[in-house]
Amino acid sequence: MKVHDKNFIILALLLLLSVYSVSVFSSEIQISISGESDIVLNKDTNSLRNDFGIYINGYNVDCAGNYMVIWGHPKKINSGNPQSTSFILFSIKNDKVVNINYFSKGVFGADFVHESNYVYVNTDPEVFIDITTGKILHVSNDFDSNDGNNFESCNKNKSWYYNKYNDR
Repeated sequence: MKVHDKNFIILALLLLLSVYSVSVFSSEIQISISGESDIVLNKDTNSLRNDFGIYINGYNVDCAGNYMVIWGHPKKINSGNPQSTSFILFSIKNDKVVNINYFSKGVFGADFVHESNYVYVNTDPEVFIDITTGKILHVSNDFDSNDGNNFESCNKNKSWYYNKYNDR
């Protein structure tokens, strides 16, 4: 066996080990809703309860288990600027809210866009949210939200997705 063959085998084993490590870490995260407005994250031996100030209609976690988006109706309505739905981007890895957006119309779902830093938000009008900045971008006519190939696809833990109005 040549040296470059051994290096290739070692590199392949390291890559396989890193993929396995990510999937083991990700599969250990369990998510549940407590009541109408709290999300409980169970990671390893830790349990974290979050009240996001909304009545939860849905949530979705990206395939890597790093980010979760949560949407629902605010518990407190701002009468000067009423909004129908709050949309929260939460970093599971850092246990913190990255960004909160408000929509005057309802959110009916959200999916992470394949090989990008965007979340597609099914509202009117449809938008993308950049998960690194929280910035809202409008969806172009070229994007087909009915094409499943536009979104992440993986074998997720069943607790990583919830939609009150649309059960997958």
